[in-house]
Amino acid sequence: MKANPILINSLATIAGAIVAHGNPLTIYDGLNQTGPSAIVAANSRKTGTAIPNGLNDKISSFKLQNGYGVCFGMSFRNVGESKVYFANNGDRNVNLPTQLNDNVSFIRVFPIKTDVKKKGHAGTNTALGKAVGASWYYLWSDGGSDGTDGLKYVPMKWGIGTPSTFADKWASIGVSHMLAFNEPDNPNQANATVANAVTSYEDLLACGLTMGSPVVEQDKYKTWLKDFMADCKTKKLRVDFLAAHWYDWGNQTNVSTGAQIKDRLSAKMTDLRTQIGGSQYIWLTEFNANPNRTKQSDHAAFISSAIGWMNSTSWMQRYAYFQNGGGKFETGTPPTLSESGKAYRDAPNANAGYGIQSNLGY
Repeated sequence: MKANPILINSLATIAGAIVAHGNPLTIYDGLNQTGPSAIVAANSRKTGTAIPNGLNDKISSFKLQNGYGVCFGMSFRNVGESKVYFANNGDRNVNLPTQLNDNVSFIRVFPIKTDVKKKGHAGTNTALGKAVGASWYYLWSDGGSDGTDGLKYVPMKWGIGTPSTFADKWASIGVSHMLAFNEPDNPNQANATVANAVTSYEDLLACGLTMGSPVVEQDKYKTWLKDFMADCKTKKLRVDFLAAHWYDWGNQTNVSTGAQIKDRLSAKMTDLRTQIGGSQYIWLTEFNANPNRTKQSDHAAFISSAIGWMNSTSWMQRYAYFQNGGGKFETGTPPTLSESGKAYRDAPNANAGYGIQSNLGY
């Protein structure tokens, strides 16, 4: 679907983030949290000699406080081997894997919302997102604010090309995940070659956030995204989850029940994982029963069936409905929730969790 980038220039603020006491991250020279140590504050990015207490390339273990995530990388720009950890079920004491042991020159600490749900909202109307039960939102841009209307914000770098100040901006703002490039396979959207997108993606990794793949049109995961992921694997660039779009293209004129449309969605998402590698988590950042279906009842039936499947499928980590055709969530003046809006609101909202797929393999 052709979603235009939304240009919003407001700076993000830390709102709704977890406020914890004590030390978000303690790094140690020795295994099992022993030896010389140092504290790294939240919303900070430390590289090279800026890593405290002379622990650049000397970290073997760490303690991460509940309510925080951390990214460790081997290089100053976080290109190459890197790994994200979360403490969402209590404090974590961890020994670094062999690849990172005594080999960390990049640290990024960020707060997380431990109870974030799968259901999200796409667009600027965060009050509507809250009304339909969303837990997080995104704007096809990097200009939103964390905590607006109580929703966790996920920035997106819509197109390739990264300002030199981009990583510094996101080092000091309380977000945890980032989406990369909106339909780069589409000449009317981000419009990028795989090679150029990989180069720009390397710049995004310097933010040290949990990174989503570029999101392509419905079936381009078989070509553009597959090639992108292969290049990332060769260069050992971390991609933590796959982002996807789906609109039931090819079946838009079929008379179908909500369950039949859902079955096509589940088949497509299952094939996406199989094509890419079979172990990745998926965020469905745009989905819709198809804008050519103009009946609210068609969209409402599909929403109820699809969300039931996604909530029960562990690797379908988050989703956000795209309001188009008969799937618009509001109707009338003044606006009230439509049938599809009520279906989205009333569908259960499962915990999203914090599982990821990293290039270290776990």
